[in-house]
Amino acid sequence: MSLKIMSLKQISLGLCLFSLGFNGCSQDNPVKVQPSTAHDANFEVSFTLTLENRSSQTTLKTAFSSGVWQVSAQPSLFEIGKNASAELQRLAESGETGPLQKSLSAQTASGLAGMWSETLAPGQKVTFNFKAKAGQKLSFATMLAESNDLLLAPANGSLALFDSKNEPLSGDLSAQLELFDAGSEVNQAPGQGNFQFPRQKSADEGSVETSPVRLLKDVKDGFQYPAASALVSLKLENDDHHEETGHSH
Repeated sequence: MSLKIMSLKQISLGLCLFSLGFNGCSQDNPVKVQPSTAHDANFEVSFTLTLENRSSQTTLKTAFSSGVWQVSAQPSLFEIGKNASAELQRLAESGETGPLQKSLSAQTASGLAGMWSETLAPGQKVTFNFKAKAGQKLSFATMLAESNDLLLAPANGSLALFDSKNEPLSGDLSAQLELFDAGSEVNQAPGQGNFQFPRQKSADEGSVETSPVRLLKDVKDGFQYPAASALVSLKLENDDHHEETGHSH
């Protein structure tokens, strides 16, 4: 019986095939490793956002209206430095969500838009669910009731949902909340004004203002306001992770 001598190339090929299930071949035909679906720009991640009203007499005890939210690569609820839309003004002055939600839903490039119907009273929570893809952000707004036209919304108008590696974010993101002045009505002392939502007799009362949307901390109206995070907390969860705080996964 004659023995066939295997060449070094044949031996190498055999070893490569044997180890294919472990490390892959690193020669002419490398094994392609499939990326995690969390990195796929077309993969949707389910998120849950919870807002909790923790305002008190030591901050500014106030309710917040029902709110409008939008998921898009370029959220368009408002833009700092530009005048608020008529629909946003109605939310800021009287807590009306319908007109703004309808306007966003009609925009073909607006992405996903929705609203929550519950009023957020002190000590209460509101939760809503949505889906997003890598590159998309969340924008939302709700009226600070004890004001003339103030809104609670994410800083810069939108909240990042993914990190630089397209991994979904989760955790306590309260520090990313801000108060905004819609610029459509002159401010009165918070919690005291007769033209503020709890005390006004009808919508559109109050002195008209025509200023652009601004961060409240940039408005010089002579009144003192608490930080947004002292009034409301924000917790973001995704369908993969629920425990980590302030980190991507």
